[in-house]
Amino acid sequence: MDCIDLNLCNEALEEKARELGWKEALKLEVILLDCRGKPVAPSGKTLFSVESQDSELLRKALKKNSFFLINPYPYQQYYRDEFLVKELKENGKCFEIPLSEFLKNSFVLRAKVIAQTTVFLQKCISAGADYVFTSRAVQKEDLKSPREVTAIAKIFGLSDAQAKYAISERPREILEQKGKKMK
Repeated sequence: MDCIDLNLCNEALEEKARELGWKEALKLEVILLDCRGKPVAPSGKTLFSVESQDSELLRKALKKNSFFLINPYPYQQYYRDEFLVKELKENGKCFEIPLSEFLKNSFVLRAKVIAQTTVFLQKCISAGADYVFTSRAVQKEDLKSPREVTAIAKIFGLSDAQAKYAISERPREILEQKGKKMK
């Protein structure tokens, strides 16, 4: 199984990610959509991640022709928004589930994010919406091996097959769709 981390925030960690068992680890440009409504174009990258605190801006972004990942976490009600999940599915996009969201929080906040993510992923599975797990690792302590990511995904109620698909098959399909060859 060739596992791919589609959003490693620190390129200097690429070699460490390979040591942990990732075939490939990419750094994506992250585009924050703000309320000013200014269109933000990525700087020539074919794959990027989009996030916003505003659900309407995320919905508008979903209608764009280019392919990108959507990080739902800045939007506080992401786990309740069935329409966002449905629109993502209809527009052929993919949610990004960054592990950094769980690692940066502690105690009660971590439990809350885990509970919300469990609800959210069940909505995604029910609707057939795509998702991938990424690290968004900034420092080496943020990196987890593919086995660890699979174990974490099981906390959210995913099967072993669903977890592995979200770190291997779906990221590979995304890279092939964007014309990027695997190393």
